[in-house]
Order: sequence, then C-alpha cells, then structure tokens
Amino acid sequence: MNSNLKVASMIKKSIQLLFKMVKVVCLLSLIGNGSVYANFPINVVRPYDIDMHWAPQPAGTWEYGVVGEFAGTVNAYNSDGKKTNVLQMWECNVDSLAMLRGFPSETDIGQTNALLAGATDNGVRGHVVPTGTLNVWDASLSIRYFFPANLSLGIYLPLYTMSLGDIKWNDLTRNVTDEDLLVKEILTDDFPKHVRELSETFGCKGKNTLDIGNSWKKTGLGDLTVLGVWSKNFPQVKPVLKNVRLTGRLGLTIPTGLKTDENLLFPIPYGNDGALGVVFGLNVELQWYNWIRGGVQADFWKVFGDTRDRRVKTDTSQTDLVLLGKIRTHKEWGFNRRYTLYLELGDFTRGYSVGFAYQYFNKGGDRLNLVSNTYSTLAAESATSLEEWKLHNIILDVSGSFGEKNTSGRTRFSFFYKHP
Repeated sequence: MNSNLKVASMIKKSIQLLFKMVKVVCLLSLIGNGSVYANFPINVVRPYDIDMHWAPQPAGTWEYGVVGEFAGTVNAYNSDGKKTNVLQMWECNVDSLAMLRGFPSETDIGQTNALLAGATDNGVRGHVVPTGTLNVWDASLSIRYFFPANLSLGIYLPLYTMSLGDIKWNDLTRNVTDEDLLVKEILTDDFPKHVRELSETFGCKGKNTLDIGNSWKKTGLGDLTVLGVWSKNFPQVKPVLKNVRLTGRLGLTIPTGLKTDENLLFPIPYGNDGALGVVFGLNVELQWYNWIRGGVQADFWKVFGDTRDRRVKTDTSQTDLVLLGKIRTHKEWGFNRRYTLYLELGDFTRGYSVGFAYQYFNKGGDRLNLVSNTYSTLAAESATSLEEWKLHNIILDVSGSFGEKNTSGRTRFSFFYKHP
C-alpha cells in the first residue's frame, strides 16, 4: 500500500512539474472562402503569422500550440484579380492544339501536331474549359521554449489534407468543318484519354503518364520550420502610451513536405516543393492605455533553388494547366515579402481581445533553366504560373485565455476569420 502511495505521489509531482513549465496554446481558423493564388503556396496559416506569436513568457516556459484551419469553399483568383474556378486561375481554358507544339518532329507528339497542322485555332477549336472542386484542411503542431535574454526557439510542423474532385472538361470545339471533326477525334472528344496516351510516349514509358481525368486526395506533412525569436517589452511611463514591444525573428524551413506530383492534374506541394528556405522578419507594437494596441509587422522569406524533373511549357503559346513535357529543370524561386498592419482591443490583463489586421503579400517571379538543350528555356519561362503575384488579406481575430496570468497551465485560444 505504501509503495502504491509513493508511486502515485511521484506521478503527481511529475505532472505538477510539467505544468509549471508549460503554456498551452490553441488556435482555430475559419476561412469562409479559401483562396488559391497563381503559383503556390496556398493562402494558409504560416508559423510566422502574427496570430502565432503572443506576449513573451518567462525564461524556462514551454509553450505548445495546435492550429486547425479549414475552408468552406475554395476559389481562385486569376491574374486580373477576378474570382474563378481553381482550374482556371492561370487561363480560362486549355489550348489543346498549342499543347502539341515545341516537340521534335520524330516524336509521337510531334507527329500528332503535324497531323493537325491544317486545323488552325479559330478561338474555340481545340479549346477545353476545365472545372473542379478543391478541398483543403490543414493543422499545425508547435512547441516553443523561452530562454533568458528575451529569446525563444520554436518548431512548427504542419499537416495537410487536400483533394481535387468533380473534374469536368467542356469542349468548345464546334461540329462544323472537317478540321473541327478531326480535332475532336484526335484530341478533345475524350481529352483526358488522349492526354494520357500522348504523355506516355514522352521519355521513359510509364513514368511520365499525366492523369487529368481522375480525382485525387493526399494527406501528408508540410515543411518543418525552426524559428528563433527575440521579443522585448519596453514599458512607458506616459499618460497614453504604456508599452513598446520590439520583435525580431530568424528561421529555417526544412523540406519535409510532400513534393509536387507532376503526373497529376493541378498538383499542390505541401511546402516549398523540396527546397530549403530562410525566413526572417520584425515587428513594432505599441500599447495605448490598457485596452488598445497595434503594430506593423514585416516578414520575408527566400527559397533556395533546386533541380528536378518538372512539367514545363515547350512553346510560348501553350497554356499552363496541361503540359505534356516533363524535363529536368533548375528553378530559382522568387523573393517573398509580406506586411501586416493590426489593431487589437480588449482586456489584456485578463487575456481577452478582438483584433483586426490587413496583410499585403508579394510573391516575386520565379526563373527556370532547362538542363536539356532540346527544349527552349524561353518557352518554359513564359508560364503564367511563374509570374509575380500579390495578395491582400483581411483578418478578424477573437482571443481569450483561462488560468491566472504567468502561472502554470494558463491556456490561450483564438478563433480567426481570414478573407479571401
């Protein structure tokens, strides 16, 4: 009996010791209309979002976090900023005749292109309109430790589940001329079937088969982020301004996420597509009175270049969604920057607040360099998906806490809505 009591006492003390070190953080996100922008990543929560970094904690504190995020519907925005179906974010339709250009004449694709040489593009001939439904769910686990000198180190690991379904191809080709009928027979009557057969003939048989007719669903890890943060409060003895907080961060993204599956329609990488990256940023936050604070945050990240097989354009007239050529390519990723303005109202002593934020994101253009001289780097770099793009976000955040401030086991929760 005494032995059992001693064991129970030891377990109790161990649990108490653990909670003395732990701050638990829970954060849930609801995106009413999730959005996909040209050239991934998707508009999802990142470890360096303002919502993921709260007040500095005493040295020796452990902070655990759980983030859940889902989108009710997922839309895309094209280069003109107009909302569209996710499969039309680069172009409104696929040009199947242009898809055949740029290949050597002795290849099956080149011979098919020669066979259809008389079937000129009249604006609808060979054009196919794609539609599909994209579903996105993601979660992130994090652990963060606070050191002396206002330093902390965090590790963030996301998990994604995405699926593409309800895939349809609407052929715009008319049934008027012999050329129309020939294009329908060879290409557009069963577009997914013809794409699969043509792609099988490119390179090693069976390794380049492009499947654009079947739905897909993938679950996997995203890129691991290790992030160091310095954050310090500078209390102010003034009637209105009460505190100034300065924060700087520097981190590394490690390519643990799923890479692009080049043989699927609209493949999405769960991270930087196998490339290493560096993130850094800073923010200045001011607190007025005891119930209002706001600030500005700047984040930057650079993804280093990598070389692997990618689907690329072989002719400048081709559309981006369906490409038959898969070629070894070196990719130089564009520089990314994001700026956030935020304002928060609430009882900060008790840990309750409502926040509003505006974010501006700019993704620099990417560059490609083909390893093979058979195909044109100029054509490959003409892809719309490589171009620079911009994004504007509006965020509403409602946060609360329970448990005494600066005590073991204090828990913070947050719900936020992001548009688009």
